[in-house]
Amino acid sequence: MLIIITLSSCKYLRYVPEDEYLLKKVKIKSDKIFDDGTNLASYVHQSPNNYFMGIGRLKLAMYSISDTSKHTTGHNWLRKVGEPPVIYDSLKRKDSEEELRKVMYNKGYLSAEVTSDTTIEGRQISVTYHIKTNKPHVIRHYVTSLPDTNAMAVIKRRSERDHRPEYGDLLDADQLNKERERITKYLRDNGYYNFTKELLFFAVDTSCRNNMVDVELQLQPSFVQSDSVLQMIFTKPKITKVTILSLKDNQYSNLKQLNLDTVIYNGYVFLSDKSDKIFRPKSIIEKICFSPGDTYHEFLVNRTYELLNSMPAIKYVNIIFSSVENGNLACTIIVSPNKPHTLDAQFDFTYSDGEIGVMPGLGYSNNNIFHGSEILKVNANGGWEGFGSVNNMQHTWKVGGGVSLTFPKLALPISENLKRMKVGKTEVALSTNYENKMEYTRAIFSSAFKYHWTRRRIQYSWNVIDLSFIKMGNISESFRKKYLTPESSVRFSYEDNFIMRMGMTIGYTNRINQNSDMTYYTIRAGAKIAGNLLYGISNIVNQEKNKDGQYEIFGIPYAQFAKADFDYAHNIKFHDNVRFVIHAGIGVVIPYGNTTIIPYEERYFSGGANSTRGWASRTLGPGFYNQISRHDFMNQTGDVKMDFNLELRAKAFWKLELAAFLDAGNVWTIKEYEQQPGGAFYFDTFYKQFGVDYGFGIRLNFDFLVVRLDLGIKIYDPSRIESERLRNNPKWSEDCALHFAIGYPF
Repeated sequence: MLIIITLSSCKYLRYVPEDEYLLKKVKIKSDKIFDDGTNLASYVHQSPNNYFMGIGRLKLAMYSISDTSKHTTGHNWLRKVGEPPVIYDSLKRKDSEEELRKVMYNKGYLSAEVTSDTTIEGRQISVTYHIKTNKPHVIRHYVTSLPDTNAMAVIKRRSERDHRPEYGDLLDADQLNKERERITKYLRDNGYYNFTKELLFFAVDTSCRNNMVDVELQLQPSFVQSDSVLQMIFTKPKITKVTILSLKDNQYSNLKQLNLDTVIYNGYVFLSDKSDKIFRPKSIIEKICFSPGDTYHEFLVNRTYELLNSMPAIKYVNIIFSSVENGNLACTIIVSPNKPHTLDAQFDFTYSDGEIGVMPGLGYSNNNIFHGSEILKVNANGGWEGFGSVNNMQHTWKVGGGVSLTFPKLALPISENLKRMKVGKTEVALSTNYENKMEYTRAIFSSAFKYHWTRRRIQYSWNVIDLSFIKMGNISESFRKKYLTPESSVRFSYEDNFIMRMGMTIGYTNRINQNSDMTYYTIRAGAKIAGNLLYGISNIVNQEKNKDGQYEIFGIPYAQFAKADFDYAHNIKFHDNVRFVIHAGIGVVIPYGNTTIIPYEERYFSGGANSTRGWASRTLGPGFYNQISRHDFMNQTGDVKMDFNLELRAKAFWKLELAAFLDAGNVWTIKEYEQQPGGAFYFDTFYKQFGVDYGFGIRLNFDFLVVRLDLGIKIYDPSRIESERLRNNPKWSEDCALHFAIGYPF
């Protein structure tokens, strides 16, 4: 990118006419800082070509090196992903002044002054806009007046948290419009279907002294003069009929030619094609929050949208109301089905210090298997890691798969009305994995029963019960002598084990929707416990312990531990094409009761595409621990984990994004173990044991899929002797790791 910018910077003016200027910069200088999120630059009618990470105008550079007289594939592509020069326009400069003046006026600065000047450098020009706000107009008194006592009583019941204009607030048109929208929403939520925000206007008295104004929210005078219109506006209509149409998109144009099946269920009329019944009527009706005969309430309509759109088998929903006799309403709900089958694939590739790893996966989903938006998922995955010379390649591999069935509701003994307050689902899952390493083979069988639901942008996941059975297979004699001796502290991680877990995960984001490009953050916290119920039963029945002092079930020791995780990511928008992401992840797992060592699959590891990217997966830590061999995965796990990441992401052109990152992290054990010397967590030393790396990444962002390639380079390696920990001269074979992955790391 730098080479393109440098070589083509002299050609920036190639397509700028001789008597014109290239717009170089636009600045806005104001005597007041607006902290309400107002982006004044968005009101300027002409902006310069985009700067790539503040270095140069990359898109302009790409366009400039193309030849507009040639229409070959290469030149056409350069013009497509590039950007033509922005030619300065004095008329647009004047329009921008007027636009900024209007913005100030709408914000309450009725006497604001906006001017501009220019600076010419050769054939490039910069424009600076100057804003002098002067004294603003502020509200002295605010009141809402509607000609209906019942409606006024509803408005007075508004929550105190619902901010309304008050003394000292700016006469801000945007804020006043939000108040108009709040009043309208509150009335419609309380049954006033015919009330719209266009019925309202603000009467403003500017005759007060000291730039003070009195504001009154009123009904438009033309409506006040008609009693019949007032009666219509302030009447709460009932929903007399609810009809549901469940058809494919191409069927709505020829309804008369279809052989429709009519089902009446609890007063609802359900219409579908007799030859192609996509949904069971009950599965749709139980998501509708209003019934025939109910008074209209808009929040129930919006809730119905939310519940129906949460069903994966539904493509879109349209709820239409029409007036019928006596001013009441008839409702038609159109439900369009989604494609029932989906396939997804994933592929990870890693390379570090001569080690190669590939991890492919494939999944299939049926989003409507029982005609009620139940999701059947079947997946298979695998992994292969090779290391050593070409002539003496050693390798390990694993395969696995699973099947899950998700129901689009909470299978709980609670009322239907309570279920409708949450977007929920129930999941039952089975999975198995088989690992073939040089040292051992192992099979893991798991099953789970979970609830997932969302409430006010908070996502909950309750793992009611999660069972795992770990069965060890062939174990090499060298591994047995090294790790499975009676005095070994890690041997319990590599023996047959039974885990019975339960836990809760809560996630929250202030991101409005997936397409939102503003600054946002995400928080996730989880906790789980295992073995407590079994341990209590063992104590009650006075069960005998085995030779290792553990209780068993079906002749197999069961694990007992508590685990907690916290993850935070803050995505900051610096520019339309530049983002800065801060990430922190912390976790701890503590064994107790029937367990002295956490099972291997529940322990933490560091390194990899989503952690400290200067290390391959499972090759960092714990603490100062220096692995005995290059492939000491068994001992490179811990009970405490910390990850801290900084990443700068910049969109270059087309689908290409670049990234620069800094990672720090490690894992630790909760106590000293003979097989993991230097790995224990202590408050006075842990901060010295972080592995630190920096690196660069290339990403292809296809919106629905992000493919990334990250190169991590070690800065500080805690596993080395003290004099070699700071990697001033990193070596490719020892201090670099290349990661190919799908999706952003956090």
